[in-house]
Amino acid sequence: NYSQDSNAKSSLEAVKSAQVLYQAKNASFGDVTALTGGTDPALSASAPNVVIASNATSYCAIVKSGSMFGGFSWITSQSSKITSGGTAPALTGVTGAVTCPTTVP
Repeated sequence: NYSQDSNAKSSLEAVKSAQVLYQAKNASFGDVTALTGGTDPALSASAPNVVIASNATSYCAIVKSGSMFGGFSWITSQSSKITSGGTAPALTGVTGAVTCPTTVP
């Protein structure tokens, strides 16, 4: 269980790094399709069960752990800190901020 929770959090660290690269190139944040596509993808397509909502000013990524507890973890452009448990936050103080996803495959 610990390993699966750790893998889920590692996927979010990869999203955070990919968003930095993507924003530097495109002046906006990317969703899963944008981050994993193209000739020079910023995110590996093997990041499982990550759902990302994004726009020019913000992103929120959420992932469900494969552990028996099946908890959720998320990261936002506002905090860049991985958080687990509870519900994903609303992004405050960001004009036109996206809404964090509420379902994960």
